Amino acid sequence: MNEEQAAEEWWDCLPSKRKTQIWKWIVSPSGETPQIPGQMELLEKIEEKQ
Repeated sequence: MNEEQAAEEWWDCLPSKRKTQIWKWIVSPSGETPQIPGQMELLEKIEEKQ
């Protein structure tokens, strides 16, 4: 598997929320607060409780 195939597989396996977040960082990096690894998971757990 080459790097391009690995990247496509990685992207395809991402949850839609994560894809949206990454896309926002690419399009408007200053508009989104960068999050550390695991922070998105914590935010999702908080959203589920609400």
